[in-house]
Amino acid sequence: MLFLMLICLALPAWLLGCGDYTIHVAPPSEGDDPGECSDLADNDENGLFDCDDEGCVGALECLEGPDAPGTCDDGIDNDRDQLLDCEDDGCLEAPECRQNIPPTAPELVIDPIGPTTADTLACSIVVNSHDADGDEIEYSVAWTVDGVDAGIEGFTVDSELTTRGEVWACSVTPSDGLNDGDSGTIAVTIDNYVPTEPVVAILPGYPTDRDDLECQVVVPSSDEDGDPLTYQYVWSRGTLQPDGSVSWQASGITGNVVPWVETAAYDSWLCTVVPSDGITTGPEAGAEVQVVVDGTQFVAAGRYHGCAVRQDGLVACWGVDDSSAMDSGQVTGSMQPQYGAGEVVAGEFFGCILKYDTASVHCWGHDDDQQVSGIPLGTFIQVSAGTRHVCGVRSNGRLECWGAALSWNEQPPSGIALEVASGEDFSCARMEDTSLVCWNMPTGVQPPAGTGWTQIAAGGGHACALDGAGAVSCWGDDSLGQGQSGVDALGGLAFEQLSAGQQHSCGVERGTGFAHCWGDDSFGQSSVAGGVFEQVSAGWNHTCGRRTNLVTVECWGCGSGEDRGQCSPVGLSP
Repeated sequence: MLFLMLICLALPAWLLGCGDYTIHVAPPSEGDDPGECSDLADNDENGLFDCDDEGCVGALECLEGPDAPGTCDDGIDNDRDQLLDCEDDGCLEAPECRQNIPPTAPELVIDPIGPTTADTLACSIVVNSHDADGDEIEYSVAWTVDGVDAGIEGFTVDSELTTRGEVWACSVTPSDGLNDGDSGTIAVTIDNYVPTEPVVAILPGYPTDRDDLECQVVVPSSDEDGDPLTYQYVWSRGTLQPDGSVSWQASGITGNVVPWVETAAYDSWLCTVVPSDGITTGPEAGAEVQVVVDGTQFVAAGRYHGCAVRQDGLVACWGVDDSSAMDSGQVTGSMQPQYGAGEVVAGEFFGCILKYDTASVHCWGHDDDQQVSGIPLGTFIQVSAGTRHVCGVRSNGRLECWGAALSWNEQPPSGIALEVASGEDFSCARMEDTSLVCWNMPTGVQPPAGTGWTQIAAGGGHACALDGAGAVSCWGDDSLGQGQSGVDALGGLAFEQLSAGQQHSCGVERGTGFAHCWGDDSFGQSSVAGGVFEQVSAGWNHTCGRRTNLVTVECWGCGSGEDRGQCSPVGLSP
């Protein structure tokens, strides 16, 4: 061996091919011992004794990787294991021999925390991975849905890809270029999408007490899950308090419409709408309106006087002031909402009104039968004045009468009433089941049977009622055609509103607004003025009507020496 080495040292390297010869300090051995690489057998005949020769296959000095000496081959077998490798002291700090430490797992978060199908999922690293070796870290992202690879490698998932109830997991794996670290993983469940808040309006926006209130969803709620939506409607009625605030009470109405019969002038109404997808209710929305008095609200005709509720809620009267029938005292407390607020009625020589602030009755004028001074305590929702008596429907629906009615043989029936009408010496009521009942009428005179009646009116000795179709039925005195014969002569017209006077009757035709009167016309009280009307009131010998402009009041029937000012309304402007 020494001889061969001397030859290589003496001769040029190109001649002997000694340049790639690997020196081993271990003696030759059997098998794959490194010594086999020193057998001087150029097996591949490339002119070199190297690791390409068959005798060197498997020799440690020919290995690659961390156990190969590589650049740390300083020729010193420090641990005397007959190998120059990474276990030698000279190789301990060599990069190819140093053991790599993988990066730590990152900490993650998915925004939003409670996602729905409307949300984009955003996975982000809140605590980065750490690499103890100081190596640069790169991250790879993978998403799964319900445990199955979603094929998404970015940090975000579009909302269109998600479905309610799915579990989406984000995994982020760090790498230092040599090894992957442990992955950080976080998961979220796609929640139900809550319906959005709708936009609500009440129509009409400036209702009178003759208008139904309709609550409309003008901008519907949306539901990204595609669930069918329903809406719950809740109505509240508001009353104005002395401090100017509104006190709300549940009305019990849950549909989207409040019938006009439930409203009264100056009431406030609140419609609350709650959307639902059948799983979750969304945020509620509401709208509010006040029932307004747009011009003259009510008109009533007595014997020689008439009265109306003005736009500001005060009472204006005109005609002859017999027994102070015109002196209403200009009832104060206007614009205070109460049930039936603004309703004025006229007897022969007196008048009454429901006060706005207390829902109590205030009367003035002739008091020979205590029709003015005998007002009972308590609250009312509607009143009607006869010749010398008054009847009212209390707030609890019970009927109560005073004045001349206290001396009658018959008194009001028990039960709940919706409306009362007072005639000369009798009264009639429309009950809770919409049937009709009268008391103190002449023997044998009875109202029509059945239910479904929508309005009632009482005059001198007769009464009339409207059914749901607008047809009129009358009973009682018909001597001058003020009853059923006069109705029949009209040819089956349908009416919206009725009023019965001393010996004539009037009504507003449905659909046209034309006024029609029948019965006594001695003073022109049945010779109707042209044009259209919102309401008419038949008195003794004259009639007054409120025009559809809700401002103008026009009266007729003051002929044959009967004109005492009752046909010339004054004081209607606030």
